[in-house]
Amino acid sequence: MTALQSNDWPGNIRALRNLVAQLAMAGTGKQISAAEVRAELSNERSSSHTSVTLPLGNLENMEEQMIINALERTGGHRAQAAEQLGISRRTLSRKLREYGN
Repeated sequence: MTALQSNDWPGNIRALRNLVAQLAMAGTGKQISAAEVRAELSNERSSSHTSVTLPLGNLENMEEQMIINALERTGGHRAQAAEQLGISRRTLSRKLREYGN
């Protein structure tokens, strides 16, 4: 929280939301470390005119991408992926059916 609060966020809450979403999608655990936040913030400062690399689209598209990333990180192990995402295995299976995966 301190790393996030120390940033200026020049009048744009979307930048904060995008950063948190990007960190959540890239993370491997249940928590995002201060080091990960600082590293991402320094990457943004060094590439001041580059856009944040988030999947385009709506919340469902982002959710689907997070599920796919979790499955890739766990080698396709659904129970582990569900645990990383903080959802039940049953919810994960339902979401995969909805997305046609």
